[in-house]
Amino acid sequence: MLNNIFNNSLKKRMHFFLMSAVIFAASISCSSQIKSPNVILLIGDGMGIGIISASVHSMDNSPFHKFPTTGLVNTACADTLITDSGAGVTAIATGHRTNHTYLGNDPDGKPLENIMEYIRPLGYSTGIITTACVTDATPAGFVAHLNSMYKYFDIAEKYINSNVDVVIGGGLDKFLPVELGGKREDDKNLISKIKDNGFLVFDSWSELSGHKPSQKFYALLENDQLPHPGERNYSLKDLTNIALDFLAKDQEGFFLMIESAQIDDMAHEKNSLLVKEEMNDFNTAINASLKFAEENGNTLVIVSADHETGGTAVLNADKKTENLRLEFSHNNHTGNLISIFSYGPGHEKFGGLMDNHIMGQRLFQLFHTPQ
Repeated sequence: MLNNIFNNSLKKRMHFFLMSAVIFAASISCSSQIKSPNVILLIGDGMGIGIISASVHSMDNSPFHKFPTTGLVNTACADTLITDSGAGVTAIATGHRTNHTYLGNDPDGKPLENIMEYIRPLGYSTGIITTACVTDATPAGFVAHLNSMYKYFDIAEKYINSNVDVVIGGGLDKFLPVELGGKREDDKNLISKIKDNGFLVFDSWSELSGHKPSQKFYALLENDQLPHPGERNYSLKDLTNIALDFLAKDQEGFFLMIESAQIDDMAHEKNSLLVKEEMNDFNTAINASLKFAEENGNTLVIVSADHETGGTAVLNADKKTENLRLEFSHNNHTGNLISIFSYGPGHEKFGGLMDNHIMGQRLFQLFHTPQ
């Protein structure tokens, strides 16, 4: 009788352990099959809370209302409290803080792997859009590894081997020699090299808008940065939709960085009117990204900044009139915290108070190696 009890007990234990093993194996299998989300990261260069406040007060249907998770980010760099775009974007793109003006390198000058370099071997497509030159710090932080964010011609060369699938912005003259209308004095024609690598190249909005690119492409629409929104016949939304239409074809997924660069420029100049104009343009890209995410179902949208510029405050706020005034306490970067907004799968990772490099590390955590 004792033997029967012992045998029955042993069988029950074996059954329990077998079932536990099956459940554990099934959970691992299921987790390995969960597809990492597409990520659209929108960066408003210099976009502090005051600038966002002015934008929200000025709009009845601000896209910032649509984000379920919000947070605050400390933008300090490794060696100073007040950061610049180079160190700021490096923290976001690599998950590591670095020194002032460094780009994609650690404080010792050693290269740091950025998020686009990390996910490319996993099969993801990548894209960059900016209203600045593509050689400026924020877009360059996803392709270059230099101890100075001001080496624009070196940054242009870094694009050649970056394998970013879509690049849209200004800065054409950094890719062409002087004899072809560019500013390169080393006689290098980087546009020719880009084409040799299998890319289409567009040099104007009219040319880009007249095509529906079916292969990876560059659209370098101006020699310098793009005109202000009121001076061009296309919006950041238009550029966003062109990039998304192409990147969405990749079944593995994509990572797209979109920068509204001249919010920062106009805050440096204390130009309240043009700051609001740049924000309105940025809002069109945010809305386009949210619309895509809603329809796609597996896309995370993140809106944040690299730093705050101007120490801004909203005064005379009457959103029904033109009296809303954005006051600037400074004409340069500050150590003020910036905001972060997120929508879509994984949005909860980006709430609360965090350092900028933690924000970057959480971007890496979104992606997994296929089993």
